[in-house]
Amino acid sequence: PSARELLADLCLKYDRWGEGAATLVSILNDSAYLSPRGTTRHEMWLRFADVVTEHPHEARRAGVDFDAIVRAAVGSTSMSGTDGWDVFDHLPSKEEAGGGVAGSVDDNVAGGSKDDGNDATAATTTTRPQSNLANLGELEGTLWTKLANYHINSGEFELARSVYEEAMENVSRVRDFSLIFDEYMKFEEGVVEAMMELMEEEDEDGEAVGDDRGVVAGDAPDPSGREGEDKEDLDILLGDAYAKDRNDGGGEGDEDDAPASADIELALARAENLTSRRPLLLNRVLLRQNPHNVGEWTKRSTL
Repeated sequence: PSARELLADLCLKYDRWGEGAATLVSILNDSAYLSPRGTTRHEMWLRFADVVTEHPHEARRAGVDFDAIVRAAVGSTSMSGTDGWDVFDHLPSKEEAGGGVAGSVDDNVAGGSKDDGNDATAATTTTRPQSNLANLGELEGTLWTKLANYHINSGEFELARSVYEEAMENVSRVRDFSLIFDEYMKFEEGVVEAMMELMEEEDEDGEAVGDDRGVVAGDAPDPSGREGEDKEDLDILLGDAYAKDRNDGGGEGDEDDAPASADIELALARAENLTSRRPLLLNRVLLRQNPHNVGEWTKRSTL
């Protein structure tokens, strides 16, 4: 068992990414494992996350569910209402509204078994995520960003956005929030830049196509048949849309540019919306740390 780290190194050395990730998972699942090289669990977590993030398809084929592993590690409380806001969900009973004290000593004695059971259940559900976060230290924000990058490298951009949003709603440290927000913003800016570059390339291709169409139609055909081969090659490079447009005798370029422009506008709107939401999101993080912070609630009302 102590040689599992060596096995993981060999797998990664020879590009067996899936097997290496599975071996690292087995090491992380073994709480009694001691690295012969002195590698800490923090370093092991980072190494595992890097491997799976850079090679998501190989990890999936090896049976490594990175999404489930990260959520179990950080104790994700998505859609559970246990992020600190439940303190405001309590409604006073009639006794409390009338000045009485709900749950007096006699009431607790009479219903002790039921209340104790509920308290035990609540303690069980809240202790596990806290203990996981205590073991992870400051890895929570890093693991959330790694999970989002895992979906990005898999081509699942909408899932990546949902992970970023969920992470910002779950973290309770400003450091983790700043890390997640910066990565989220970098992702949205990268999407905008990629779309603009793609649009510029399409414009250049359109100009090249226009130059090709400007050739005099009355020229004598090439006896070698080279002209037909060039057109076929151009059809392959530019796709079926260009071939159809050439056969139909041309079309309106503005109609083709409309969807691309709309996509760029949507990406820009997403980035601007994220920037404008930052003060409110940060305020929520601070209120999760201390829901009774009057100053932050006053700031929230202003926001």
